[in-house]
Amino acid sequence: MRLLLLASLLGSSLAFLNSSPQYRPLLHHKTTTSIQSTTNDEEPTSNRRSFIGKSLAGAAAVGLVANKVAIEGPSPYMPPPNSLTGKVIVITGGNTGLGLESGKRLAAAGATIVVTTRSIEKGAKAVEAIKEYTKENNGIENDYIYSLPLDLCNLES
Repeated sequence: MRLLLLASLLGSSLAFLNSSPQYRPLLHHKTTTSIQSTTNDEEPTSNRRSFIGKSLAGAAAVGLVANKVAIEGPSPYMPPPNSLTGKVIVITGGNTGLGLESGKRLAAAGATIVVTTRSIEKGAKAVEAIKEYTKENNGIENDYIYSLPLDLCNLES
């Protein structure tokens, strides 16, 4: 994507140089040509370097902004408050990572959350983290957050 953006900027700048009336080709030694502009004093100056430099600086600025968005990613999805009231959601592996973050956001929308973890202690910590998140962000205490021990490697659990 960055390469395509840079190529389009360079292509447009070269098209500008070729179509602009202030840039006139001057012949040197009958075989080579260069593009230079003339001022009102008829003294030749080279504006091509400054134009290309400004174009590259602009492309770099656009690239930095696009890179920031690519690194930070999109903003996390936040369902509207009370949009999931009455829904029961079971999250396996809800004590860390995506499971925990999903539980936080879904609980903030009013859902009943059942977090499954390998141990009871990890489940209790996850339930507290989710309750704390909903209280801090929504100001609502969701008491419908539960934890169940579930080890998917052990069929007896």
